[in-house]
Amino acid sequence: MSERTRRATRPVHAWDRGVVGWDAAFWVVLALLAVSLVAEGDNPPEQLVTAFSVIGVLAVAYLLLGGPAARTRSQPRAFAYLAVLVVALVVLLWLDAGTSFLLFLAYPQVWLLVEGRARAVAMTAVVSVAGLVGFGLAFGFGPTALRSYGTAVAASFLFSLALGLWISSIIDQSAERADLVAQLRATRAELAAAERSAGAAEARARVARDIHDTLAQGFTSIVMLAQVARRDVDAGDADQARGRLAAMEDVARTNLAEARALVAAFSPVEVHGRDLVGALRRLGDRFAAETGVRVAVDVDETALDGLDTDLHQDLAVVLLRTAQEGLANVRKHAAATSVRLGLDRSGGTVRLVVEDDGRGLHPDVDGPTGFGLRGLRDRAGDVGGRVDVATAPGGGTRLAVEVPEP
Repeated sequence: MSERTRRATRPVHAWDRGVVGWDAAFWVVLALLAVSLVAEGDNPPEQLVTAFSVIGVLAVAYLLLGGPAARTRSQPRAFAYLAVLVVALVVLLWLDAGTSFLLFLAYPQVWLLVEGRARAVAMTAVVSVAGLVGFGLAFGFGPTALRSYGTAVAASFLFSLALGLWISSIIDQSAERADLVAQLRATRAELAAAERSAGAAEARARVARDIHDTLAQGFTSIVMLAQVARRDVDAGDADQARGRLAAMEDVARTNLAEARALVAAFSPVEVHGRDLVGALRRLGDRFAAETGVRVAVDVDETALDGLDTDLHQDLAVVLLRTAQEGLANVRKHAAATSVRLGLDRSGGTVRLVVEDDGRGLHPDVDGPTGFGLRGLRDRAGDVGGRVDVATAPGGGTRLAVEVPEP
């Protein structure tokens, strides 16, 4: 990016905000020029007319060129105004050497209007040469006169050069800091957007896990119960069919409660305001009623004393979802006759185990890598826990999750 483009697009800094002050300084200097020309009293009328004409031309040039250039960074306008300023400086110094304080305005205006250090230095030299020419026309170009006013002009040139370079470096540093601040703000905005996106993705994954672990499994139960009830109706067993319909109603009500809980706060209904052990027992009883598979809930009551009040809600969710996922896999894949739900605590961890005596998972067909197990691993990882799956064809499956105690 060129310096002109960079300065044109950077945020406004103190130098830019000071343009109004430079406007005021210009008009004050022009007023002082006019006052000094009149106050001297020894200038011929025609000389005063010429001097005031030059001052008028300089004022119009600033209104049309210099002032707008300071605000818009227009280099053509800037150099057009400076050309008028150089000519005016030569003429005014020729007419009256007392107007030399115009140099104190000309030098700063160069650094205000010109983009780029090299061009500003060159323009500063041009203003100094104009001063030498003006003084030379007034006092002559002899060695003595040249040495007299040349020393003052050279000192003014060096001082202006040093001051201009110093101020220019400050402006550039200010612009660089402004660019860095803008980049930092843009980076912070990008990070915030990335965090929002990651949060949304995490929320979607959590909703997907909750739907899989609750609603999807509940609907699977309803479908299976409906299929069994249809067979009971076809066989003329009305009592058995009524039992299946009652179980379907119970599952549907539970699913409805789960759906409401997901909408409200993603809080599992089974453990909200109830004990985890009781929730596991109810889950086992319902599974046994729906499938005919024997379910044993094995809980170490002594070791788990006080667990229901101490266990954090997020940890209880992970344990309950593990039991639900394990039983869902038994229903779909295991062809088991019995299942064990075990819950115990030791070594600062709480562990839940789901074991069945089914056919196991075939590593080439089923594999312990389905969405439900991935979701369980994600849940356990969120609370610092882990999930293990042990299985062999014909040897049953053992699903275990361990979470740290709160």
